Amino acid sequence: MNQTKGQISKKLIAIEVHPFQNIEGNRTSVPSCWAAKGWIVYLDSNEDIVRSIRYVRANPRKENRPEQTWDFVKPFEPV
Repeated sequence: MNQTKGQISKKLIAIEVHPFQNIEGNRTSVPSCWAAKGWIVYLDSNEDIVRSIRYVRANPRKENRPEQTWDFVKPFEPV
């Protein structure tokens, strides 16, 4: 997980969209935008997947933001 976060951070800096890239100070690197530890969630059943989809879809509303829709996201079809 740390390697993934590190690579993504490098890419965010390279394309100049890292949220902390413009913080000034005596730092030799950009502050991390990641939580200290990861949270591993296993989606072992259709119910787990549906519950997680509901959780993710509800997050913008919790912050008084519009629901996000993306062309590449397709409805979940249980197996």
